[in-house]
Amino acid sequence: MPAATISAIGGKARAGPPGVRTLNLGGIFIVPFGAGENLLTGNPSAPCLQMLWVATFRFRGVFLPGTPTATILCQQACNTSPRPQLIIRANPAVGINSDVVGTAPSGTGWVTITAGPFTVSSLGGTYIDLVVNSTAEAALPTLWDHFGISY
Repeated sequence: MPAATISAIGGKARAGPPGVRTLNLGGIFIVPFGAGENLLTGNPSAPCLQMLWVATFRFRGVFLPGTPTATILCQQACNTSPRPQLIIRANPAVGINSDVVGTAPSGTGWVTITAGPFTVSSLGGTYIDLVVNSTAEAALPTLWDHFGISY
C-alpha cells in the first residue's frame, strides 16, 4: 500500500478564552492552556503548533487496516528529560490493543518522533496525543509540525 501522509499541524488558529487557542484541524480536540499556533517558525516553514507547559494536545486519527507507522516533527530547544512523546491510544475495536508510544530523541533542533509500526485490523479511529513532559517549557516552548501516517 502506498505511503499516506497527513499534514495536520499548522492549521488556522482562532482565539478562545484568555491563554487558550484552538487549532481547526478538522476534528475534535482537547487544547491545553498555553497551546496555539506559532507563526514565526515551523519545519520546513511556519506555522506550527506550540505548547508552553506540561500538557497533552489530543486529536482523533483514522487508520486503515494494515501496519501503519505514525511520525511527527518536534523541537524542544531546552533538551531536557523527560522528552516529548507521540502516543497512539489503544482502541481494541480497531485492533490497537495497547498504547503505541514514540519518544523524541535528544537534541535541540527538529527531531522526528516515530510511533510504531503497529497493527490495525479494521477501519476506524483512535485518539492521538502529543505530550510535553518537561517542566522547562515556559522559557523555550515545544514545537510540533507535520504529523504523518505511512503504511
